[in-house]
Amino acid sequence: MSPERRDVQIRLASDDGFRLWLNGRLVGEASLSRPARRDSTIIETVFEKGANRILFKVSERTGGHAACLRLTDSRGRPMTDVDVMLEIPERKLASTR
Repeated sequence: MSPERRDVQIRLASDDGFRLWLNGRLVGEASLSRPARRDSTIIETVFEKGANRILFKVSERTGGHAACLRLTDSRGRPMTDVDVMLEIPERKLASTR
């Protein structure tokens, strides 16, 4: 949950390719083979006030698989005032702050 509309960066790593949607809109994708390295992809986008749904899918070509994602403000600083909720439709798994 974002307390206001704001510019953000979604910083991710994937082994291998990925697709990323924000609120149902495809905002990033890559078809490649690579190891997952922190912040290897930075997507600049906008969070709306309230809930913003992220869907992050990773495609595996060879070897192991890995993925990580972090949210920062437009200058790359951690966002400390955003609530993150992990959900399966109709069932909440966890909530962190």
